[in-house]
Amino acid sequence: MLFLLKYWKFIAGGLIILSLVSSIILFKQHYDTLKKERDDYLLKFNTAEQNHKTTKASFNQYKVDAERNIENLSISLDNLAGQFEMAVEKSNELEKMLSKHDFGYLAKKKPGLINNRVNSATDRLFRTLEQETRTNGSDSN
Repeated sequence: MLFLLKYWKFIAGGLIILSLVSSIILFKQHYDTLKKERDDYLLKFNTAEQNHKTTKASFNQYKVDAERNIENLSISLDNLAGQFEMAVEKSNELEKMLSKHDFGYLAKKKPGLINNRVNSATDRLFRTLEQETRTNGSDSN
């Protein structure tokens, strides 16, 4: 006990130094942990930011492509509308031409004439239809 009373200042100083060193070590460990967490969050943030930029660029490209497709479809629709109008006009023209003739009467009076014309016209129609579907079918592929 006498020893403790004689060297109490050295013992107190040693304890103070020990507590300071322990505090510094603990502070350093805590600081390193916080620094690592900060770096991890920065990495996650940068990754999320890059993903956002990529997604935004992809969406903008999709939007441009969609607008271009809409424009192309509009042009195609206008072309089809024009072709439909021409077909309606041709149909009306043919209907007027055919309504001038009584084919039932002609078929009874001249069956060979009507049969030959109907058969040749039907053949032409099927050949034309075949060519159109072959041409249009190869365009879409």
